[in-house]
Amino acid sequence: DPNAPQGPFPPFMNLPAAQAMSVLDAGLGRLFVTLANHTLAIVDVSTQSIIGTVADAGGPGVALDAVTHRVYASSFHGLAVIDGATGAVLARTSVASSLDAWWMVAHDAVRHRLYVTNGNFSGAPSLVVLDDVDLSLVANIPLPVIPRLALTVDEARGLVYVGGFSSGSAPFGSLYVIDEGTLQIVRTLNVGGGVGTPFSTTLSRETGMLYVSTINGPNGGLGNAIVTVDTATFSVIERMPLPFQPGQTAIHPDGRLYVAGFDSRLLAAIDLQDHAPQIDSVVFDMTSPTTNAVVHAQVAAHDADGDAFALTYAWSVNGATRSGETAASLDLSKPGNGDRDDLVCLTVSLTGHIGSDSSARCLRVADTPPAASVVLDPSAATTNAVLRAAASATDADADALTYTYTWTVNGVSRRVATSASATDAFNLGASGNGDRGDVVAVSVVASDGQLASVAATANVTVVNTAPTLSVVLNDRTARKQDVIVATATARDVDADVLTFTFVWRLGGVVKLTTNGTSAATSELDLRAAGAHIGDVVTVNVTVSDGTATASASASAAVTPAGH
Repeated sequence: DPNAPQGPFPPFMNLPAAQAMSVLDAGLGRLFVTLANHTLAIVDVSTQSIIGTVADAGGPGVALDAVTHRVYASSFHGLAVIDGATGAVLARTSVASSLDAWWMVAHDAVRHRLYVTNGNFSGAPSLVVLDDVDLSLVANIPLPVIPRLALTVDEARGLVYVGGFSSGSAPFGSLYVIDEGTLQIVRTLNVGGGVGTPFSTTLSRETGMLYVSTINGPNGGLGNAIVTVDTATFSVIERMPLPFQPGQTAIHPDGRLYVAGFDSRLLAAIDLQDHAPQIDSVVFDMTSPTTNAVVHAQVAAHDADGDAFALTYAWSVNGATRSGETAASLDLSKPGNGDRDDLVCLTVSLTGHIGSDSSARCLRVADTPPAASVVLDPSAATTNAVLRAAASATDADADALTYTYTWTVNGVSRRVATSASATDAFNLGASGNGDRGDVVAVSVVASDGQLASVAATANVTVVNTAPTLSVVLNDRTARKQDVIVATATARDVDADVLTFTFVWRLGGVVKLTTNGTSAATSELDLRAAGAHIGDVVTVNVTVSDGTATASASASAAVTPAGH
Protein backbone atom coordinates (compact mmCIF):
# COMPACT_ATOMS: atom_id res chain seq x y z
CA ASP A 1 0.00 0.00 0.00
CA PRO A 2 1.74 3.26 -1.10
CA ASN A 3 -0.06 5.17 1.66
CA ALA A 4 0.79 2.79 4.50
CA PRO A 5 3.34 3.85 7.15
CA GLN A 6 6.94 3.14 6.24
CA GLY A 7 9.08 0.75 8.24
CA PRO A 8 9.94 -2.96 8.61
CA PHE A 9 7.24 -5.29 7.33
CA PRO A 10 6.76 -8.58 9.27
CA PRO A 11 5.87 -11.67 7.22
CA PHE A 12 2.19 -12.49 7.01
CA MET A 13 2.84 -16.24 6.78
CA ASN A 14 5.60 -18.79 7.25
CA LEU A 15 6.99 -20.25 4.01
CA PRO A 16 8.78 -23.61 3.86
CA ALA A 17 12.01 -21.91 2.71
CA ALA A 18 13.38 -18.50 1.92
CA GLN A 19 11.55 -16.91 -0.96
CA ALA A 20 13.37 -15.74 -4.10
CA MET A 21 10.99 -14.37 -6.74
CA SER A 22 7.23 -14.06 -7.08
CA VAL A 23 4.56 -13.16 -9.63
CA LEU A 24 0.92 -12.22 -9.01
CA ASP A 25 -1.93 -13.58 -11.11
CA ALA A 26 -4.58 -10.95 -10.34
CA GLY A 27 -7.21 -12.91 -12.30
CA LEU A 28 -6.78 -16.00 -10.13
CA GLY A 29 -5.99 -14.10 -6.95
CA ARG A 30 -2.87 -16.19 -6.52
CA LEU A 31 0.75 -15.44 -5.81
CA PHE A 32 3.39 -17.82 -7.14
CA VAL A 33 6.60 -17.76 -5.08
CA THR A 34 9.85 -19.52 -5.92
CA LEU A 35 11.68 -20.85 -2.88
CA ALA A 36 15.33 -21.56 -2.14
CA ASN A 37 14.57 -25.31 -1.82
CA HIS A 38 13.63 -25.41 -5.52
CA THR A 39 9.91 -25.46 -4.78
CA LEU A 40 7.14 -23.28 -6.19
CA ALA A 41 4.61 -22.20 -3.53
CA ILE A 42 1.06 -21.30 -4.60
CA VAL A 43 -0.45 -18.73 -2.24
CA ASP A 44 -4.12 -17.73 -2.05
CA VAL A 45 -4.03 -13.96 -1.66
CA SER A 46 -7.45 -13.63 -0.02
CA THR A 47 -6.72 -16.16 2.75
CA GLN A 48 -2.97 -15.55 2.82
CA SER A 49 -2.34 -19.27 2.92
CA ILE A 50 -0.35 -21.77 0.89
CA ILE A 51 -2.76 -23.89 -1.14
CA GLY A 52 -0.18 -25.93 -3.01
CA THR A 53 3.47 -26.53 -3.86
CA VAL A 54 5.28 -27.83 -6.93
CA ALA A 55 8.57 -29.63 -6.36
CA ASP A 56 11.62 -29.07 -8.54
CA ALA A 57 10.00 -25.95 -9.97
CA GLY A 58 11.49 -23.06 -8.10
CA GLY A 59 14.65 -21.08 -7.60
CA PRO A 60 15.85 -17.85 -9.11
CA GLY A 61 13.26 -17.07 -11.79
CA VAL A 62 9.50 -17.05 -12.43
CA ALA A 63 7.26 -15.60 -15.17
CA LEU A 64 3.51 -15.53 -15.85
CA ASP A 65 1.20 -15.62 -18.86
CA ALA A 66 -1.77 -13.74 -17.42
CA VAL A 67 -4.03 -14.84 -20.32
CA THR A 68 -3.45 -18.59 -20.09
CA HIS A 69 -2.54 -18.51 -16.36
CA ARG A 70 0.60 -20.48 -17.08
CA VAL A 71 3.51 -20.08 -14.69
CA TYR A 72 7.10 -20.61 -15.87
CA ALA A 73 9.58 -21.38 -13.07
CA SER A 74 13.32 -21.95 -13.48
CA SER A 75 15.38 -24.03 -11.05
CA PHE A 76 19.01 -23.61 -12.21
CA HIS A 77 19.03 -27.06 -13.87
CA GLY A 78 15.74 -26.80 -15.74
CA LEU A 79 12.39 -25.12 -16.24
CA ALA A 80 8.80 -26.16 -15.54
CA VAL A 81 5.45 -24.98 -16.92
CA ILE A 82 2.67 -25.06 -14.30
CA ASP A 83 -1.06 -24.55 -14.73
CA GLY A 84 -1.74 -21.75 -12.27
CA ALA A 85 -5.36 -22.76 -11.83
CA THR A 86 -4.76 -26.45 -11.02
CA GLY A 87 -1.13 -26.51 -9.94
CA ALA A 88 -0.42 -29.26 -12.47
CA VAL A 89 2.96 -29.44 -14.22
CA LEU A 90 2.31 -29.13 -17.94
CA ALA A 91 5.86 -29.51 -19.23
CA ARG A 92 9.47 -29.65 -18.09
CA THR A 93 12.85 -29.25 -19.72
CA SER A 94 16.39 -29.63 -18.42
CA VAL A 95 19.61 -27.76 -19.09
CA ALA A 96 21.71 -29.08 -21.93
CA SER A 97 24.86 -29.38 -19.82
CA SER A 98 25.64 -29.90 -16.17
CA LEU A 99 27.69 -26.72 -16.42
CA ASP A 100 24.62 -24.67 -17.33
CA ALA A 101 22.78 -22.68 -14.63
CA TRP A 102 19.43 -21.22 -15.58
CA TRP A 103 18.48 -18.04 -13.67
CA MET A 104 15.84 -15.58 -14.74
CA VAL A 105 12.98 -16.35 -17.10
CA ALA A 106 10.95 -13.84 -19.18
CA HIS A 107 7.92 -14.53 -21.38
CA ASP A 108 6.86 -13.06 -24.74
CA ALA A 109 3.16 -13.89 -25.09
CA VAL A 110 3.05 -12.38 -28.59
CA ARG A 111 5.77 -14.62 -30.07
CA HIS A 112 5.19 -17.51 -27.64
CA ARG A 113 8.76 -17.54 -26.48
CA LEU A 114 10.56 -17.96 -23.20
CA TYR A 115 13.92 -16.33 -22.56
CA VAL A 116 16.17 -17.81 -19.86
CA THR A 117 19.51 -16.40 -18.69
CA ASN A 118 22.17 -19.13 -18.60
CA GLY A 119 25.12 -18.47 -16.28
CA ASN A 120 27.21 -21.32 -17.67
CA PHE A 121 30.13 -22.18 -15.36
CA SER A 122 32.49 -23.12 -18.22
CA GLY A 123 32.72 -19.64 -19.66
CA ALA A 124 29.91 -20.03 -22.20
CA PRO A 125 27.12 -17.79 -20.86
CA SER A 126 24.09 -17.40 -23.08
CA LEU A 127 20.45 -16.45 -23.42
CA VAL A 128 18.37 -19.56 -24.00
CA VAL A 129 15.26 -19.16 -26.20
CA LEU A 130 12.45 -21.75 -25.74
CA ASP A 131 9.00 -22.33 -27.20
CA ASP A 132 6.47 -21.47 -24.46
CA VAL A 133 4.21 -24.47 -25.32
CA ASP A 134 6.50 -27.50 -25.50
CA LEU A 135 9.72 -25.89 -24.17
CA SER A 136 11.60 -26.90 -27.28
CA LEU A 137 14.86 -25.05 -27.89
CA VAL A 138 14.56 -22.18 -30.38
CA ALA A 139 18.05 -20.70 -30.02
CA ASN A 140 21.01 -20.34 -27.68
CA ILE A 141 22.43 -16.82 -28.00
CA PRO A 142 26.03 -16.46 -26.70
CA LEU A 143 26.63 -13.53 -24.31
CA PRO A 144 29.92 -11.75 -23.55
CA VAL A 145 29.15 -11.79 -19.80
CA ILE A 146 27.48 -14.09 -17.30
CA PRO A 147 23.79 -13.06 -16.88
CA ARG A 148 21.53 -13.59 -13.90
CA LEU A 149 18.36 -11.69 -13.02
CA ALA A 150 18.44 -8.61 -15.29
CA LEU A 151 16.08 -9.74 -18.06
CA THR A 152 13.11 -7.96 -19.68
CA VAL A 153 11.14 -8.49 -22.89
CA ASP A 154 9.76 -5.53 -24.90
CA GLU A 155 7.00 -7.31 -26.81
CA ALA A 156 5.85 -4.20 -28.68
CA ARG A 157 9.26 -3.54 -30.21
CA GLY A 158 10.48 -7.13 -30.39
CA LEU A 159 13.51 -6.56 -28.18
CA VAL A 160 15.02 -8.36 -25.21
CA TYR A 161 17.15 -6.55 -22.62
CA VAL A 162 19.65 -8.62 -20.68
CA GLY A 163 22.29 -7.42 -18.22
CA GLY A 164 25.67 -8.94 -17.47
CA PHE A 165 26.15 -9.79 -13.78
CA SER A 166 29.68 -11.19 -13.85
CA SER A 167 32.33 -10.16 -16.28
CA GLY A 168 34.35 -12.10 -18.75
CA SER A 169 36.23 -9.87 -21.14
CA ALA A 170 33.37 -7.30 -21.25
CA PRO A 171 33.24 -4.43 -18.76
CA PHE A 172 31.08 -4.58 -15.66
CA GLY A 173 27.75 -2.87 -16.02
CA SER A 174 26.99 -4.00 -19.59
CA LEU A 175 23.41 -4.07 -20.87
CA TYR A 176 22.62 -5.83 -24.16
CA VAL A 177 19.72 -5.52 -26.60
CA ILE A 178 18.76 -8.64 -28.57
CA ASP A 179 16.52 -8.40 -31.61
CA GLU A 180 13.78 -11.07 -31.39
CA GLY A 181 13.64 -11.31 -35.17
CA THR A 182 17.34 -12.02 -35.79
CA LEU A 183 18.17 -13.26 -32.27
CA GLN A 184 21.34 -11.18 -32.44
CA ILE A 185 22.82 -8.61 -30.07
CA VAL A 186 22.15 -5.26 -31.74
CA ARG A 187 23.09 -2.74 -29.04
CA THR A 188 25.40 -2.61 -26.01
CA LEU A 189 25.38 -0.04 -23.22
CA ASN A 190 27.47 0.36 -20.07
CA VAL A 191 25.03 1.35 -17.33
CA GLY A 192 27.35 0.90 -14.36
CA GLY A 193 30.11 3.30 -15.16
CA GLY A 194 32.62 0.49 -14.66
CA VAL A 195 31.64 0.00 -11.03
CA GLY A 196 28.05 -1.22 -11.16
CA THR A 197 26.50 -4.53 -12.11
CA PRO A 198 22.89 -4.76 -13.43
CA PHE A 199 20.78 -6.73 -10.97
CA SER A 200 17.30 -6.38 -12.42
CA THR A 201 15.47 -4.55 -15.21
CA THR A 202 11.92 -3.19 -15.40
CA LEU A 203 10.38 -1.66 -18.53
CA SER A 204 7.76 1.09 -18.52
CA ARG A 205 5.82 0.32 -21.66
CA GLU A 206 4.02 3.67 -21.47
CA THR A 207 7.16 5.81 -21.48
CA GLY A 208 9.70 3.47 -23.08
CA MET A 209 12.04 3.89 -20.12
CA LEU A 210 14.01 0.91 -18.84
CA TYR A 211 14.90 1.04 -15.14
CA VAL A 212 18.01 -0.93 -14.25
CA SER A 213 18.94 -1.60 -10.62
CA THR A 214 22.72 -1.79 -10.28
CA ILE A 215 24.84 -2.93 -7.36
CA ASN A 216 28.48 -2.32 -6.50
CA GLY A 217 30.98 -4.15 -8.65
CA PRO A 218 33.93 -6.18 -7.31
CA ASN A 219 35.92 -2.99 -6.67
CA GLY A 220 33.10 -1.15 -4.88
CA GLY A 221 32.25 2.34 -6.08
CA LEU A 222 28.93 4.07 -6.73
CA GLY A 223 27.06 1.15 -8.24
CA ASN A 224 24.04 1.05 -5.90
CA ALA A 225 21.58 2.99 -8.02
CA ILE A 226 18.58 3.00 -10.31
CA VAL A 227 19.72 3.81 -13.83
CA THR A 228 17.14 5.13 -16.30
CA VAL A 229 17.74 4.09 -19.92
CA ASP A 230 15.82 5.68 -22.79
CA THR A 231 15.10 2.70 -25.05
CA ALA A 232 14.45 4.97 -28.04
CA THR A 233 18.03 6.28 -27.98
CA PHE A 234 19.46 3.48 -25.81
CA SER A 235 21.26 5.96 -23.61
CA VAL A 236 21.47 6.61 -19.89
CA ILE A 237 19.48 9.74 -19.05
CA GLU A 238 19.56 9.59 -15.25
CA ARG A 239 21.29 7.81 -12.38
CA MET A 240 19.56 7.81 -8.99
CA PRO A 241 22.00 6.69 -6.24
CA LEU A 242 20.52 4.51 -3.51
CA PRO A 243 21.73 4.13 0.10
CA PHE A 244 21.18 0.35 -0.05
CA GLN A 245 21.83 -2.52 -2.42
CA PRO A 246 18.78 -2.78 -4.72
CA GLY A 247 17.18 -6.06 -5.71
CA GLN A 248 14.10 -6.60 -7.82
CA THR A 249 12.07 -3.66 -9.14
CA ALA A 250 8.45 -3.32 -10.25
CA ILE A 251 6.29 -0.52 -11.66
CA HIS A 252 2.95 0.15 -9.97
CA PRO A 253 0.00 1.64 -11.90
CA ASP A 254 0.31 4.72 -9.67
CA GLY A 255 3.50 5.61 -11.56
CA ARG A 256 5.92 4.61 -8.82
CA LEU A 257 8.90 2.32 -9.18
CA TYR A 258 9.17 0.02 -6.18
CA VAL A 259 12.67 -1.18 -5.32
CA ALA A 260 13.28 -4.05 -2.88
CA GLY A 261 16.47 -4.16 -0.86
CA PHE A 262 18.58 -7.17 -1.80
CA ASP A 263 20.50 -7.33 1.45
CA SER A 264 17.99 -5.64 3.74
CA ARG A 265 14.29 -5.46 4.57
CA LEU A 266 13.94 -2.12 2.82
CA LEU A 267 11.33 -1.22 0.23
CA ALA A 268 11.65 2.10 -1.56
CA ALA A 269 9.14 3.84 -3.81
CA ILE A 270 10.42 6.22 -6.51
CA ASP A 271 8.00 8.59 -8.20
CA LEU A 272 8.72 8.34 -11.92
CA GLN A 273 6.20 10.86 -13.13
CA ASP A 274 7.29 14.18 -14.55
CA HIS A 275 5.80 16.94 -12.40
CA ALA A 276 4.84 20.43 -13.33
CA PRO A 277 6.69 23.16 -11.44
CA GLN A 278 4.91 25.04 -8.69
CA ILE A 279 4.97 28.51 -7.18
CA ASP A 280 5.14 28.08 -3.42
CA SER A 281 4.73 31.69 -2.35
CA VAL A 282 4.82 35.31 -3.50
CA VAL A 283 5.65 37.73 -0.67
CA PHE A 284 6.08 41.49 -0.81
CA ASP A 285 8.75 43.11 1.31
CA MET A 286 6.19 45.65 2.56
CA THR A 287 2.47 45.44 3.22
CA SER A 288 1.52 49.13 2.97
CA PRO A 289 3.84 50.88 0.51
CA THR A 290 3.63 54.60 -0.02
CA THR A 291 3.65 56.60 -3.24
CA ASN A 292 7.44 56.85 -3.57
CA ALA A 293 8.33 53.36 -2.30
CA VAL A 294 9.95 50.55 -4.29
CA VAL A 295 8.07 47.27 -3.80
CA HIS A 296 10.09 44.05 -4.06
CA ALA A 297 8.49 40.62 -4.56
CA GLN A 298 10.15 37.50 -3.22
CA VAL A 299 9.06 34.38 -5.10
CA ALA A 300 9.62 30.81 -3.93
CA ALA A 301 9.09 28.09 -6.55
CA HIS A 302 10.29 24.58 -7.20
CA ASP A 303 10.25 21.72 -9.69
CA ALA A 304 10.02 18.33 -7.99
CA ASP A 305 12.04 16.77 -10.81
CA GLY A 306 14.80 19.36 -10.64
CA ASP A 307 13.96 20.64 -14.12
CA ALA A 308 14.74 24.22 -15.05
CA PHE A 309 11.89 26.72 -15.10
CA ALA A 310 11.42 30.41 -15.89
CA LEU A 311 9.57 33.12 -13.98
CA THR A 312 7.91 36.17 -15.54
CA TYR A 313 6.39 39.20 -13.79
CA ALA A 314 3.48 41.45 -14.80
CA TRP A 315 2.40 44.48 -12.73
CA SER A 316 -0.93 46.27 -12.92
CA VAL A 317 -2.40 49.37 -11.26
CA ASN A 318 -6.17 49.44 -10.73
CA GLY A 319 -6.49 46.63 -13.26
CA ALA A 320 -4.42 48.28 -16.01
CA THR A 321 -1.18 46.51 -16.95
CA ARG A 322 1.94 48.65 -16.61
CA SER A 323 3.85 48.36 -19.87
CA GLY A 324 7.54 47.62 -19.47
CA GLU A 325 7.26 46.68 -15.79
CA THR A 326 8.48 43.06 -15.98
CA ALA A 327 10.92 42.88 -13.07
CA ALA A 328 10.38 41.49 -9.58
CA SER A 329 10.19 45.04 -8.21
CA LEU A 330 8.09 48.13 -8.97
CA ASP A 331 9.09 51.76 -8.36
CA LEU A 332 5.90 53.51 -7.26
CA SER A 333 7.49 56.94 -7.65
CA LYS A 334 7.30 56.60 -11.43
CA PRO A 335 4.19 58.25 -12.89
CA GLY A 336 1.28 55.85 -13.14
CA ASN A 337 2.88 53.16 -11.00
CA GLY A 338 0.65 53.80 -8.00
CA ASP A 339 -0.54 56.62 -5.79
CA ARG A 340 -2.55 56.73 -2.59
CA ASP A 341 -5.43 54.21 -2.49
CA ASP A 342 -4.40 52.63 -5.83
CA LEU A 343 -4.54 48.81 -6.04
CA VAL A 344 -1.19 47.48 -7.24
CA CYS A 345 -1.09 43.80 -8.30
CA LEU A 346 1.66 41.42 -9.40
CA THR A 347 1.06 38.26 -11.42
CA VAL A 348 3.95 35.80 -11.36
CA SER A 349 3.92 33.16 -14.09
CA LEU A 350 6.09 30.05 -14.09
CA THR A 351 6.85 27.91 -17.13
CA GLY A 352 8.68 24.62 -16.81
CA HIS A 353 9.62 21.50 -18.71
CA ILE A 354 5.96 20.51 -18.55
CA GLY A 355 3.07 22.57 -17.32
CA SER A 356 3.00 25.99 -15.79
CA ASP A 357 1.76 27.81 -12.73
CA SER A 358 0.82 31.35 -11.78
CA SER A 359 0.08 33.34 -8.67
CA ALA A 360 -1.26 36.86 -8.15
CA ARG A 361 -0.82 39.13 -5.15
CA CYS A 362 -2.14 42.66 -4.58
CA LEU A 363 -1.58 45.51 -2.16
CA ARG A 364 -3.09 48.91 -1.58
CA VAL A 365 -0.90 52.02 -1.75
CA ALA A 366 -1.02 53.76 1.61
CA ASP A 367 -1.20 57.47 2.35
CA THR A 368 2.11 59.31 2.63
CA PRO A 369 2.17 61.81 5.50
CA PRO A 370 3.17 65.36 4.57
CA ALA A 371 6.47 66.89 5.66
CA ALA A 372 6.52 70.38 7.23
CA SER A 373 8.98 73.10 8.22
CA VAL A 374 8.52 76.58 9.73
CA VAL A 375 10.45 79.83 10.20
CA LEU A 376 9.70 82.87 12.42
CA ASP A 377 9.96 86.54 11.51
CA PRO A 378 11.41 88.64 13.00
CA SER A 379 14.17 86.48 14.34
CA ALA A 380 14.93 89.09 17.07
CA ALA A 381 11.53 90.06 18.46
CA THR A 382 10.84 92.59 21.14
CA THR A 383 8.03 92.65 23.68
CA ASN A 384 5.46 94.38 21.50
CA ALA A 385 6.44 92.75 18.21
CA VAL A 386 4.11 90.63 16.09
CA LEU A 387 5.71 87.27 15.29
CA ARG A 388 4.80 85.69 11.98
CA ALA A 389 5.19 81.94 11.35
CA ALA A 390 5.69 80.89 7.72
CA ALA A 391 5.08 77.14 7.22
CA SER A 392 6.29 75.11 4.25
CA ALA A 393 4.96 71.61 3.57
CA THR A 394 5.19 68.97 0.84
CA ASP A 395 2.89 66.00 0.22
CA ALA A 396 3.83 63.13 -2.12
CA ASP A 397 0.15 62.50 -2.84
CA ALA A 398 -0.52 66.18 -3.73
CA ASP A 399 -3.29 66.31 -1.11
CA ALA A 400 -4.77 69.59 0.12
CA LEU A 401 -3.19 70.47 3.46
CA THR A 402 -4.28 72.20 6.65
CA TYR A 403 -1.91 73.58 9.28
CA THR A 404 -2.22 73.58 13.04
CA TYR A 405 -0.14 76.23 14.84
CA THR A 406 0.55 75.89 18.53
CA TRP A 407 2.17 78.92 20.19
CA THR A 408 3.86 78.60 23.57
CA VAL A 409 5.62 81.02 25.94
CA ASN A 410 8.24 79.36 28.12
CA GLY A 411 6.60 76.02 27.29
CA VAL A 412 3.07 77.06 28.26
CA SER A 413 0.48 76.94 25.50
CA ARG A 414 -0.93 80.36 24.64
CA ARG A 415 -2.73 79.84 21.34
CA VAL A 416 -3.75 77.02 18.96
CA ALA A 417 -5.07 77.76 15.49
CA THR A 418 -5.91 75.52 12.51
CA SER A 419 -6.39 76.80 8.98
CA ALA A 420 -5.48 76.22 5.36
CA SER A 421 -3.13 79.21 5.53
CA ALA A 422 0.58 78.60 5.48
CA THR A 423 1.13 81.64 7.74
CA ASP A 424 0.00 82.64 11.22
CA ALA A 425 0.70 85.64 13.52
CA PHE A 426 1.26 85.96 17.28
CA ASN A 427 1.17 89.37 19.00
CA LEU A 428 3.78 89.61 21.74
CA GLY A 429 2.19 92.86 22.89
CA ALA A 430 -0.73 90.99 24.40
CA SER A 431 -0.40 90.33 28.09
CA GLY A 432 1.43 87.09 28.78
CA ASN A 433 2.48 86.62 25.17
CA GLY A 434 6.14 87.28 25.86
CA ASP A 435 8.40 89.77 27.59
CA ARG A 436 12.10 90.28 27.63
CA GLY A 437 13.91 86.95 28.13
CA ASP A 438 10.84 84.80 27.44
CA VAL A 439 11.12 81.98 24.88
CA VAL A 440 8.29 82.10 22.37
CA ALA A 441 7.91 78.98 20.20
CA VAL A 442 5.59 77.79 17.47
CA SER A 443 4.89 74.16 16.51
CA VAL A 444 3.35 73.46 13.10
CA VAL A 445 1.69 70.17 12.07
CA ALA A 446 0.51 69.74 8.47
CA SER A 447 -2.34 67.29 7.78
CA ASP A 448 -3.64 65.79 4.53
CA GLY A 449 -6.92 64.81 6.17
CA GLN A 450 -5.72 61.29 7.06
CA LEU A 451 -2.15 61.58 8.25
CA ALA A 452 -0.27 64.37 9.95
CA SER A 453 3.32 65.41 9.55
CA VAL A 454 5.94 65.36 12.23
CA ALA A 455 5.72 68.66 14.12
CA ALA A 456 8.05 71.37 12.85
CA THR A 457 9.16 73.94 15.45
CA ALA A 458 10.87 77.31 15.63
CA ASN A 459 11.46 79.68 18.54
CA VAL A 460 12.83 83.10 19.46
CA THR A 461 13.88 84.69 22.74
CA VAL A 462 12.24 88.09 23.31
CA VAL A 463 14.94 90.75 23.33
CA ASN A 464 15.06 93.99 25.37
CA THR A 465 13.04 97.05 24.26
CA ALA A 466 14.76 100.38 24.79
CA PRO A 467 12.88 102.94 26.94
CA THR A 468 11.34 106.10 25.45
CA LEU A 469 12.10 109.58 26.82
CA SER A 470 10.93 113.20 26.60
CA VAL A 471 11.96 116.27 28.60
CA VAL A 472 10.41 119.71 29.19
CA LEU A 473 11.62 122.91 30.94
CA ASN A 474 9.42 124.92 33.28
CA ASP A 475 10.43 128.21 31.64
CA ARG A 476 11.82 128.75 28.20
CA THR A 477 12.38 132.57 28.63
CA ALA A 478 14.03 132.67 32.04
CA ARG A 479 15.66 135.66 33.67
CA LYS A 480 19.23 135.43 34.75
CA GLN A 481 18.28 135.11 38.46
CA ASP A 482 15.73 132.25 37.88
CA VAL A 483 15.97 128.53 38.63
CA ILE A 484 15.11 126.36 35.61
CA VAL A 485 13.56 122.95 36.27
CA ALA A 486 13.82 120.04 33.73
CA THR A 487 11.21 117.25 34.01
CA ALA A 488 11.87 113.95 32.15
CA THR A 489 9.10 111.57 31.17
CA ALA A 490 10.24 108.00 30.36
CA ARG A 491 8.40 104.74 29.53
CA ASP A 492 9.73 101.16 29.38
CA VAL A 493 7.50 98.35 28.07
CA ASP A 494 9.64 95.82 29.89
CA ALA A 495 8.91 97.60 33.20
CA ASP A 496 12.62 97.87 33.89
CA VAL A 497 14.01 100.16 36.62
CA LEU A 498 15.10 103.37 34.95
CA THR A 499 17.90 105.81 35.86
CA PHE A 500 18.36 109.36 34.53
CA THR A 501 21.42 111.45 33.76
CA PHE A 502 21.01 115.27 33.34
CA VAL A 503 23.73 117.47 31.75
CA TRP A 504 23.17 121.27 31.95
CA ARG A 505 24.99 123.69 29.66
CA LEU A 506 25.07 127.47 29.66
CA GLY A 507 26.33 129.04 26.48
CA GLY A 508 27.67 125.61 25.53
CA VAL A 509 29.62 125.16 28.75
CA VAL A 510 28.68 122.32 31.10
CA LYS A 511 27.52 123.80 34.35
CA LEU A 512 25.91 120.83 36.10
CA THR A 513 25.73 117.02 35.74
CA THR A 514 23.63 114.50 37.72
CA ASN A 515 24.55 110.88 36.99
CA GLY A 516 22.33 107.77 37.14
CA THR A 517 19.71 108.67 39.64
CA SER A 518 16.12 107.62 39.78
CA ALA A 519 15.02 111.24 39.92
CA ALA A 520 13.18 112.30 36.82
CA THR A 521 13.75 116.04 37.50
CA SER A 522 16.75 118.30 37.75
CA GLU A 523 17.22 122.08 38.14
CA LEU A 524 19.83 124.76 37.35
CA ASP A 525 20.22 128.04 39.32
CA LEU A 526 21.05 130.59 36.61
CA ARG A 527 22.36 133.17 39.12
CA ALA A 528 24.77 130.63 40.56
CA ALA A 529 25.70 129.53 37.11
CA GLY A 530 26.60 133.15 36.11
CA ALA A 531 23.97 133.56 33.43
CA HIS A 532 23.91 136.66 31.23
CA ILE A 533 21.21 138.13 29.08
CA GLY A 534 21.18 136.31 25.75
CA ASP A 535 22.73 133.05 27.02
CA VAL A 536 21.11 129.76 25.90
CA VAL A 537 20.46 127.16 28.57
CA THR A 538 20.41 123.49 27.37
CA VAL A 539 19.67 120.28 29.24
CA ASN A 540 20.50 116.80 27.81
CA VAL A 541 18.77 113.84 29.51
CA THR A 542 19.69 110.16 29.12
CA VAL A 543 17.52 107.35 30.51
CA SER A 544 18.80 103.77 30.90
CA ASP A 545 17.02 100.47 31.65
CA GLY A 546 20.36 98.84 32.37
CA THR A 547 20.72 97.53 28.83
CA ALA A 548 19.54 100.20 26.45
CA THR A 549 19.29 104.00 26.66
CA ALA A 550 17.27 106.87 25.20
CA SER A 551 18.10 110.61 25.06
CA ALA A 552 16.20 113.89 24.86
CA SER A 553 17.04 117.57 25.22
CA ALA A 554 15.40 120.95 25.82
CA SER A 555 16.63 124.57 25.82
CA ALA A 556 15.71 128.08 26.94
CA ALA A 557 16.97 131.65 26.38
CA VAL A 558 18.02 134.05 29.18
CA THR A 559 15.97 137.22 28.67
CA PRO A 560 15.81 140.65 30.35
CA ALA A 561 13.25 141.18 33.04
CA GLY A 562 9.85 142.11 31.75
CA HIS A 563 10.25 140.26 28.52
